[in-house]
Formats: sequence, structure tokens, C-alpha cells
Amino acid sequence: AADSLEAATRIAFEVAEAAMRFRVDTVVVHIGASKETGSFLRGADERGRNATFLARVLQYLETPPCLRRALVPVHADLAMVGSLPPESRVEFMPHHLRAHREEAPFRDGVVVADPTNRGGDAEKKKHKSTLANVGLERLVRIDRAVRPGVRVTLAAPSEDSKPWRIAGGAEARERNGGFWGFDVFVAEGGVPDAGREGAWHESETVKV
Repeated sequence: AADSLEAATRIAFEVAEAAMRFRVDTVVVHIGASKETGSFLRGADERGRNATFLARVLQYLETPPCLRRALVPVHADLAMVGSLPPESRVEFMPHHLRAHREEAPFRDGVVVADPTNRGGDAEKKKHKSTLANVGLERLVRIDRAVRPGVRVTLAAPSEDSKPWRIAGGAEARERNGGFWGFDVFVAEGGVPDAGREGAWHESETVKV
């Protein structure tokens, strides 16, 4: 077991790196039945706490850097992610794209509130929007209205005047050599127990 937050964070990075290397689209964090102790993560349910920590850091690493502030809530578990190698922060995975790579056929994004909607920030977030932040220097228009704060995988339009199409991860994965990030699941019991209800998402994702 890791004996520090930094060591545990490094282990999570190695898991994410292996998932990328082997082009894995699902990572299952298995809580297991072991009663062994020794982790630096203490709590009422140490096994569940360890699983939650790993899932949270994996989700952070899988999320494109430009979207992390919007999609991954600040948490003490993420305090040491800054100690990871630089490649974990920019272009770690194929969907981690820099702003200048505008020719990319797909980009992940997060839907943002439309500033033209009336009311304060809280009120605007109640309304669906057709604007998304995809890590470029400008917001992009998408082809359907979605609630702000939701993560989307978008296909770039053939012309700037057209909206970006919500494509979904499966299409991006198929068109990008079989890998476009991964989903994280936490399973109590055996790996086959990891169903959709076990998905670890602190942010909502559009499914196509």
C-alpha cells in the first residue's frame, strides 16, 4: 500500500498510463474483500476510501486539462497531482488537445451557459445551451441544446459557419485508432459486478 498521498497519486498515474498504452476504454477499481490495512487513507471504510481516491485521481487524469476546472471538483485527494510528470498535464492522451490544434476532427468539451439568457449565473445554468468550451480561444456552437456543465465529445464541422456535432466517445474512439480516454467504474465484489450503476462520474457526460 502507498504510504503517502504523493505515492498513491503516482500509482494512479501509472494506472492511467497503462490504460492509455493498452488502449483500454474502461478501468474498474475493485474494492475487493481484503481486510489488510496499512494505507495512509484512513476512514470508516478504508477499502471504499482507497477505491474512491483512485477513481477520483483517474477521472482527473482522463479529463482534458482545459476542462478539469469545470468538470472535476476541487478535492484534497488531488492535492499532489501537480507533482506528476508534465505529460500528465498537457497532451497526456489523444483527446488532450492544445488550443492551437484546431484541425483536430474531434474534441471533448463542456457545455457552458449562454450569456444571452436572462438572470444571474445560477439562473442561466438552469437553461440548456448550445455553447461549449472545447479548449479553443473561443466558444463553439453545438448542434443541440444541453444543460450547462455536461461533458460532450464533439465532431468539428466542415465549415466554420456550421455547428459542432455531438458525436460521443464511441465514434471518436473508432475514428482515432481505438482509444479516446476511458470510463472509471468502482465495483464492490468481483469485476463482473461493475455495471453502469457503478460508474464513477463527478460530472455528467452526454451519451450518444
